[in-house]
Amino acid sequence: MHATSTVEELLDVLEDGRIGFSHGADRLDRDGYASLAAMFRDLSDERAVFADELRGADFGDAELGGRGGVASVAHRGWRMLRDAIAGDDPVSVLAVAEQSEDRTRSVYEHVLSEVDLPAPTREILRRHHAAVKAAHDRVRVARGARLT
Repeated sequence: MHATSTVEELLDVLEDGRIGFSHGADRLDRDGYASLAAMFRDLSDERAVFADELRGADFGDAELGGRGGVASVAHRGWRMLRDAIAGDDPVSVLAVAEQSEDRTRSVYEHVLSEVDLPAPTREILRRHHAAVKAAHDRVRVARGARLT
């Protein structure tokens, strides 16, 4: 995988997550789910920080440009979140967020396994990947709690 498309895929998936979590937070807050809205806002902010870190990371000779295929899959996932937000059910919003985090995790796993990266950049991606996995688990637990 070429590093240029790698950078763009990661930035795309992070931006989609930032926007998706932000929209989800707004909807959850309007519907009276303040604690879930706060979690979504935190995750939106986290995605913005991750994107900033990647913009400053050394990806070797890569330059930003082009859009990647894996990120477009994640983007479709966040479009599903916007559709779920139209409903009144917080479980739907949480389910789509969980699915989208699965996709985000997959992008990170793909990059970490397929791309030769400088050690400091690889460490940044490992840290992000761990945080994405933790976010997925938080969303899954919140969804499970709403189902019982």
